[in-house]
Amino acid sequence: MEAIQIIQGMTLTQIANLFCLVVLCVGLLSGRHPLGLVAMTTCVLLVLTQVLTIEEAFAGFANQTVVMLSCMYVLSSAFSRTPLMTKIRGLMGTLQGKTGFILVVGVFGVCFVLAQFLPSGVTVPLMVTFLASLGDTGGDVTPSRLMFPCMGIASFCLGSLPIGLGVGAQAQINAFYEGMITDPSQLCQFLDPALMIIPSILCLLFCIFGYKILPRGGVVSSKDTGKSAIHTGGEPITGIGEKIVYFCFFGTVLCLVVFSMLGSDLAYIFPAVSVLILYFTKTMTLPDIKKSLTGTIVFMVAGVLIMSDAMAKTGLGDVVGELILTLIGKTASPYFALFVFGVSAIAMTTFMSNFGSLAVLTPLAVSTAISAGWNPLPFVLIVKQLAWCDILLPSASSAAATGHAAAGYKLGESLRFSIPFVLLAVGGCMLSTVLFFPIRS
Repeated sequence: MEAIQIIQGMTLTQIANLFCLVVLCVGLLSGRHPLGLVAMTTCVLLVLTQVLTIEEAFAGFANQTVVMLSCMYVLSSAFSRTPLMTKIRGLMGTLQGKTGFILVVGVFGVCFVLAQFLPSGVTVPLMVTFLASLGDTGGDVTPSRLMFPCMGIASFCLGSLPIGLGVGAQAQINAFYEGMITDPSQLCQFLDPALMIIPSILCLLFCIFGYKILPRGGVVSSKDTGKSAIHTGGEPITGIGEKIVYFCFFGTVLCLVVFSMLGSDLAYIFPAVSVLILYFTKTMTLPDIKKSLTGTIVFMVAGVLIMSDAMAKTGLGDVVGELILTLIGKTASPYFALFVFGVSAIAMTTFMSNFGSLAVLTPLAVSTAISAGWNPLPFVLIVKQLAWCDILLPSASSAAATGHAAAGYKLGESLRFSIPFVLLAVGGCMLSTVLFFPIRS
């Protein structure tokens, strides 16, 4: 009854904003259209419904977070083409003659390292290619038993450390909700995502010691991996160009750490400075830079950022928060609410896009936390972490589809491993948020 009263009390502007939010959610979760196109469509709708002006609806492209993220993608692309990354991938070749526990630790260790620098859609096919070449090694350590955990590590441990893909993670997280809050202390800081390392460690250890839960099986099939997924873009960068990439990449990381801790906005401009250095030294060509700068994720972040601004402007965020609180019970523990959003992230990402699940759930979680007087940061971080726990079904992501197909297990067999993996992921995330982030403002 109270929920109906909340809905009936909405203004026409809030209803229009809600319509745009629903369009965004359905578009992101359907997976039928590029995420960036969906977000830009929503921006157009916000103008047509007069929720925002044209200037407000497309201000996301001038946002410091979007500028920083797009430039970080360029740096990550350049770094992935250096000999250092080639050597990391080459570590797999040294494991060919290993057996038993050494092989298990080596394979999962290399997979974890690759997950810090490469998307799961690239890491998983690389691991399939290597494990397929092992053949039937005999004993308890079989390619299928190693392949399935690798799929979980590649996604869930993605960018766990503030290096590689983990650099700038806080900016990407903030982009989904910064327009909804007034207290800067509730924004994600540079090292905050790294404090969520506990669930990654727990799941990695579970893979090392729990892979025997899976049936033995033998050969991993690489027929469904798809060669295009392994492409990392462009020719290798060597010589003086390699040194320039290292200087730009690690120099940017250092500047981000220092200036972020000082609270200076200068932190957001150093990735752009590095991109200019890469271009004027001819380390990267303009087409390569443009490809990263105009990626669909950049457009999606710009659009979702504007949606959070619109929800704050119209008051829809407060309405949604009150509605969700009513549904779960206003006297509910904040930890129960945290658990609900974490499990919801896993459920959604099992059938839908990782980024789509993150973009949809983050503003909802923030609205709920703000309405209840809780700190929204733990909610944001648990949603972000568990939106990449896509091990349960092959429908979760391209990486999951590749891993499931390559390992060749029936669903009943794979669930023996994936369910404990998910439980550890949720438990580890809850533990991290309790230890490091106060849940009450």
